[in-house]
Amino acid sequence: MIILMKIRLKLKWLFHDIMDRIGISVKLNKRKGEIQVLCFHGICNDNRAFINGRFLLEKQCDELLKALSIEYNIISLDDFMKGNIEPNKLNILLTFDDGYLNNKTLLLPLLEEYQIPASFFVTTKNSEPKWTDLFDIIKVEKIPLYKLQESFPSLNGFSLSEIKKWILVQDNKTTIEITELLKELAQPSLPKYKVFWELLDKENLIELNNSPLISIANHSVNHLSFINLSEDDVNQDLMDSVEFLEEIGTPYSKVFAYPFGHYNDKLIEFLESKNFTIQFSADGSKKKRHGITDRLVVNPFISLRNQLKAIDNGQY
Repeated sequence: MIILMKIRLKLKWLFHDIMDRIGISVKLNKRKGEIQVLCFHGICNDNRAFINGRFLLEKQCDELLKALSIEYNIISLDDFMKGNIEPNKLNILLTFDDGYLNNKTLLLPLLEEYQIPASFFVTTKNSEPKWTDLFDIIKVEKIPLYKLQESFPSLNGFSLSEIKKWILVQDNKTTIEITELLKELAQPSLPKYKVFWELLDKENLIELNNSPLISIANHSVNHLSFINLSEDDVNQDLMDSVEFLEEIGTPYSKVFAYPFGHYNDKLIEFLESKNFTIQFSADGSKKKRHGITDRLVVNPFISLRNQLKAIDNGQY
């Protein structure tokens, strides 16, 4: 069933691309007066090869932002919270997760060129690479994971994708230990892949917080899946991240995007009890759930036309 769905999707994208080549324009703005929240991550230079499925090339980002600014009404996080929308257009909220430094060096100039707002959901332990980015570097450089397998013998015989899934469901303490091991393995290659892992530091965030186009919100401390943490660990993470964000001066320290888009009803209720009344996921769920807003994750591997069609429909 999943294979058939993927084939059907690729055929649909191919059809749209053929329509583009023969000059048939795409019809957009079907959902006037609605809001579509988009989830981006990092931006890399045009001469770089992708090492993950989350980043856009600078050129891709430029083309998409230009098209969005023409076709839709792009709103700020404050507009979203207050319901300030355009009734005659689809309204777009741009969100960028994780707090990569390239959001300042490569993305901000584009936002300034088109004068459009964006929200950065940042992790607050911003001096160290995230384990996911380290894993991507290890994978592309074909670095053996022997040290990780020595520390966790149960991983012997696991494929890279299986190891990645295993890491994803570990508790806080174990994931931090794994991150240190991955960092040690990836260390020689870190300078080569800086654009893919380097994060905004406190000084950068203070500077960005002063930009009229940027809203800075909460994406946790360590970017760990909250569904695998104890309630005490979740609470500590929230307290630490809010304290950090309040220090940089953002009013959106309690606007939260779940790491990996992972959440459940218990987490929604717990965060609401801590006054996190605006929560975002990124799981592509068509089912609307009270207390949470889903986001469409931008796909770097499809054409601009297909991306715009997906945004207009709210799904791929």
